[in-house]
Amino acid sequence: MGLVVDVVADTQELATALASRAGPTGSRFDLTGHLGGGGNFAYPFSPGVIPTGAVYEWSAWHVMDVDDERESPSYRLLEKLKHRGAEVAYYDPYVPVIRPTREHPHWTGVESIRWDQKTIAAFDAVVVATAHDCVNHQELADWAQIIIDTRNAMAKVKVARGKVWKA
Repeated sequence: MGLVVDVVADTQELATALASRAGPTGSRFDLTGHLGGGGNFAYPFSPGVIPTGAVYEWSAWHVMDVDDERESPSYRLLEKLKHRGAEVAYYDPYVPVIRPTREHPHWTGVESIRWDQKTIAAFDAVVVATAHDCVNHQELADWAQIIIDTRNAMAKVKVARGKVWKA
């Protein structure tokens, strides 16, 4: 079994401290009844704890290639990230400005960011929440520092090893 721990906290310092404790604590789980009786611990990447700072949600809507964002689960994702201290923004070619909704009126008027290298590269992480066909995923791979891909949008894109995390 493999496990990757993602820690989101109110500050980067707290997230790093918690993530640093996850490894040593996790290696002491009681595995009575299993061969060896205890666990081994290895980091799949180096360094073992990677501070990611601000998180950016790359595309806000769950339905591909439409401008209807009603009932989008991305609102909840944006809110959870913001609540935990992340600086959030979105890019969506079909939704240049968020329209009023009953459940999420506080997002009304928020504008989609620009699609260019300088803007995308400024974010510590990108979450792909929708795989729009019109988006150049190769540019995303070239520009973004870390990509969390919830839609397998990056599957056929040439990207550096370890840059894309499937979620």
